[in-house]
Amino acid sequence: MPMNSENSEPKGTFPKKSNKAISILKFIGKGLLTILFILSIIFQFPWKVIAFLAIVLAACTILPKKFRKRFWLTVSGVVLTLIIWILVPENNTGWRPYTFDKEISDLEAKYKIPDEENATLKYYEIFENINLDANKPDYFVTTENSSIHELWLAQDHPELADWIAEKQGIIENTISASKLPKCIIPPDFYKDRFNFFNDLAKIRHCVNLLISSANNDIAESRFDQAMEKYLTCFRIANQLHQFPSFGHVMAGWALKGKTIPPLNKAIIGEKIGSEYLPQILNLFDDMQVNWSSDWIDMLNLNILSTKNYFVGKTFETNGNARLRFSRRSFWEDTESLQEQVYYTYLSGITGKLRAISRWICFPPSIKVITQIIKDCTSEHYEMAKPDYDWNKENFITHIELNYEFVMKVMFQETTDTYKQIHDIYLKDNTLLRGSKILIALRQYKDEHGTWPESLDEIKSNAPAEAFIDPATEKQLQYEKSGEDFTLSGELINIWPYDSFN
Repeated sequence: MPMNSENSEPKGTFPKKSNKAISILKFIGKGLLTILFILSIIFQFPWKVIAFLAIVLAACTILPKKFRKRFWLTVSGVVLTLIIWILVPENNTGWRPYTFDKEISDLEAKYKIPDEENATLKYYEIFENINLDANKPDYFVTTENSSIHELWLAQDHPELADWIAEKQGIIENTISASKLPKCIIPPDFYKDRFNFFNDLAKIRHCVNLLISSANNDIAESRFDQAMEKYLTCFRIANQLHQFPSFGHVMAGWALKGKTIPPLNKAIIGEKIGSEYLPQILNLFDDMQVNWSSDWIDMLNLNILSTKNYFVGKTFETNGNARLRFSRRSFWEDTESLQEQVYYTYLSGITGKLRAISRWICFPPSIKVITQIIKDCTSEHYEMAKPDYDWNKENFITHIELNYEFVMKVMFQETTDTYKQIHDIYLKDNTLLRGSKILIALRQYKDEHGTWPESLDEIKSNAPAEAFIDPATEKQLQYEKSGEDFTLSGELINIWPYDSFN
C-alpha cells in the first residue's frame, strides 16, 4: 500500500523532531562553552586554556559554516599527531630535574671547610652511639620539672645519676666537638628532611644530657664542670647558626632557649658564686644575633631551595643542555627527584601526558617561574627592616585558577609562618636580654641583701639595650613582691620562666 506523501520525509534528511533536538543541543553546547569562556576570563585560567576556549567558541559561532569543516579537520589532524607522539617511545636516559647548578656550587664553595676542621663529622661519629629509642629514666626530660629544668642531687635520683654516668663518653665527645669553631652540614637541596630532623633529635639529646649533668654539678657544687657543659650548649647553638637555613638557625635558638632558664635558676637561686657571673655575662654577649642580616641570609638560601624545587618539578635537562617539560610525577618528594627514572612503555606514555599538562598549565620558561617566585617573595625581604609592620594583614581578595595564584597562596601561608619565626626570634632575644638583667639583679642583691625596688637602681650594671623589650621597644616589666620578683616582656615571662609560653 503506497505511503501518504504527507507522512514521508525527503531522503538524506532527519525528521523535523531530530533536527530540532540537534539544534537545542548545539545551542546548549554553545551556551555552556560561552559560560566556560567567561569563567576562564573571570578566574584567569592559564592563557593557553583561555586561547583554546576562545578559538573553539569562535569556530562554533563566528567562523562561516563553509570553513568549519576544514577547521575541525585541522583540529583532528593536530590531535592525531599528538596521539602518535604520545605513543612513540622516546629515550629518557640522562634526563634529570633542572637545578641552578651555578648558584648551588657558589653556595657550596662559600661554606666549604676542610673535614678536619668541621665539627659536623665529629657529631656524626657521636650520633652512631646514640639510640633515641632506648629507655630513659623518668626524671630525664619527661616531665615539666625534669632534670633539664631543675637542679637535682644524685642521692635523690640515683637511677638518673647512674644512667648519665654511663653516657659520660657521649658528654665528653660532645664537649670536644663543640670546641671546633666551624660546623657546616654540607648543603644538599634534595636531602630528605627526615634525615635533618633525625640528626636534630640526636643533637637535642646531647644537649639534654649536658644540661641535666650540669644541673647536677651545680647542685653538688661542681661549678667549673657545670660551666663547661653550659658553655658547650651555647657553642652548639652558635655552630647551628653558622649555616643559614631556617631549620639550623631555629634549632640554635631553641637550644639557647633550653639552656638559659636552668642557668638563670642557678643565678637567682644563688647556687652559683658571684665570681662566675662575669663569665656568664660574656657568654650571653657572645650569643647576640642580628635579625636583619640573619633573615636575609636565611631567605636567600630558602628561595634558592624553592627555585630548585618548583623549576625541577616543571623542567628536565640532560647532559647536552637540552630542556623539556618534566615527565615525572607531580607528587615526587625532593629526594626522589634526584633519582634516575626508568620508564616502561606505559609509564613513558603517562610521562608524556604529564608533560602536556605542564605545557598547558605551567609557565613556559624557567625565567617566568623565577620571576613569579621573586614577585611572591619581595614582601619577605621587607621583613628584614626594623620598621616592618608585622601586624598588617595581607588578604587575597580574588580567586584565580592558574599557576601564579597557587604560588601566591602558598607564599601567603609562608608569610604567616615567617611571622611566627619572627615571634620566636623576639622571644629568644627577650630571654637573652632579660637574662643579663637577672645577673645585674643578682649582683645588686649580693651587695644590698635584697632585690631592688625598680630597674632604675641597676641601670649602671647592665647594657642599656638589655632593659628594652624587642617586641615593643619599651622597658621590660619588673615588679618586686616581698622576697620575690617578676620580670617579663610582651611575649615571654623571663622570671619566673614559663617553658610553655
